[in-house]
Amino acid sequence: MNPSQIERITLSSIKDTSHLLYLQQEHDIAETHFAFFPDEAQYIYKYTRDYGEAPPAVILEANFPNFEYAPAENFEVLAAELRRSYESRVITLAYGNARRIIEENPTEAASYMMRTLSDITRPSTKQVVELSDNPLQWFDEYEKRVKQREDGEFLSIGLEPLDNRLFVSPGQFIGLLADWGVGKSYVAVKMAVKFYQQGQKVLFISPELSRSELMVRFHTILGRQWGYEFSATALTWGLPAQKEQYRKFLTELDEKKSESNQEIIVYDTGLQGNLNVGYVEGLIQKHEPDVVFIDSIQFVHDTSGVREGWMQMGKICEGLKQVASSNGKIIVATNQTNAAGDSAYSREFPRYVDILIRVSHVEDRITERNISVEKVRNGASITDTLPVVFD
Repeated sequence: MNPSQIERITLSSIKDTSHLLYLQQEHDIAETHFAFFPDEAQYIYKYTRDYGEAPPAVILEANFPNFEYAPAENFEVLAAELRRSYESRVITLAYGNARRIIEENPTEAASYMMRTLSDITRPSTKQVVELSDNPLQWFDEYEKRVKQREDGEFLSIGLEPLDNRLFVSPGQFIGLLADWGVGKSYVAVKMAVKFYQQGQKVLFISPELSRSELMVRFHTILGRQWGYEFSATALTWGLPAQKEQYRKFLTELDEKKSESNQEIIVYDTGLQGNLNVGYVEGLIQKHEPDVVFIDSIQFVHDTSGVREGWMQMGKICEGLKQVASSNGKIIVATNQTNAAGDSAYSREFPRYVDILIRVSHVEDRITERNISVEKVRNGASITDTLPVVFD
């Protein structure tokens, strides 16, 4: 496609403010970057911000009869192509203008080239942002949250007492803390299933549990959510009374697998000694999940070279937080408590997480747990103890 076609199709493909935000944050493209359709771009951006969605084709045709409306679905591909086209145009124009003065004043020509090309060589908005640099992008982000609230699309973690009290979003590092035997892995699986039910793609890394154990837990929890009555005990011990229920559930699971991007991808004890922060990021690049679970963080190896154990844990937590932020993923990691009830192995774990959830036993109640949120980076902690009952 030529540059004008790329601009026209990209503008035609904008659907709502999330697309405006994507263009700005991923490719530093604002309404002022459309050289071939400047008026159309200004109109589409303003209309989308005012009404939360792009103008219908009939309105565009009435205002711009020469604009050939041609929407396409692969918006991310179009956006990347638009950015390449924009950079190519800027470089070509800069070089052409510099050539006119290069013979008589090469220093000025070089200075002109540097000034002109600085916009496309500076760090992206993923790395740096200025307060006054295209401030309307923040309105686009706010509008996206407004729409999420209206549509009931804010993410919840599957622990009912907390679901309306915690704001969970991409880029967060969430910690789940509990003593041995309380059920960290069970709670992590329950959270993973909830994310899955909300259309998220989940990567679950568990060097501690076998594949069979994990599948039984995932199937049991998801099956109960879908109205099936089989239990983890029945599946583990092969109790024959559960056969029909389990078969129906697995058939339904198979039928739903192609309906959306949602999936749960499991890495189990086969990881052995390979697990480190770089390996986790590699798995993210490979599978492109929305949410990553690491059960438990003690199995992640430090590769920084520091000797002290608490410093190693700090480097691991720092690395996972960086991976969550730079890749726009939610990372949930579990960790044990020590004899004093603090974070085991290092106090760095509570320091780096954005949300710290603690789960503890309730005396003489097998299926009940207490839960509290000791840290919320973007809000107040939940200091009161909330009961959670597990079937």
